[in-house]
Amino acid sequence: MATDVKTNPTLPDPGHVPRSRLSGAERRERFLDMAAEIIVESGVSAVTMESVAARSNVDKRLGYRYFTNRDDLLGALVEREFAVMRQRVHGELPVITSFEERLRVNTRLWLATIAERGPLLRRLLYGEGPLEHYAIKVLNVAVANWSAMICAETDLDAAVAEIVTRMLLAALSGAVDVMQMGLRPLDEVAELYSTIALAGMQAVAQRDSEARRRG
Repeated sequence: MATDVKTNPTLPDPGHVPRSRLSGAERRERFLDMAAEIIVESGVSAVTMESVAARSNVDKRLGYRYFTNRDDLLGALVEREFAVMRQRVHGELPVITSFEERLRVNTRLWLATIAERGPLLRRLLYGEGPLEHYAIKVLNVAVANWSAMICAETDLDAAVAEIVTRMLLAALSGAVDVMQMGLRPLDEVAELYSTIALAGMQAVAQRDSEARRRG
């Protein structure tokens, strides 16, 4: 004889698995992830607070808890990408290291990052719209950091060191092209670029030193 089993409505349904709630930090990261997906698929211009919220399956007002506006969201995405790069560099370099080693590690990790996240980074830094000032900011920070290191390594004048730095950073885009065209593997491209960069800096430093001796 069948027996009816009464269920207690106050107890949780064992067949129901509650959806876990994301923390504020996790929700913010998800917004950045969704913005990155949109950029890779459709470009920077396709990113709006509404489009990111729709992809995240949340109310469009939720995004404003974490970002003031679209530009703030995109700026946070740029900063996150470069924070990952900095963490990779710091993870591979000891606290005290030679300039040559720092150059080689930075070059290899930058090329590896481009290989992994190239479509996003290229559209973020070389795309259209309000990101131009973020790209300039990133470039200026890189120029300042590397110019200072080149000055310390070669005793070049600060103005000359800045010129050398800007030329080397421009040449790095050529290294990226060589890698992406498949002309040489990543490690070989990084080694070639580093060798050329080091030799070039040394040649400029020697020329500068000889010019100063001649008065």
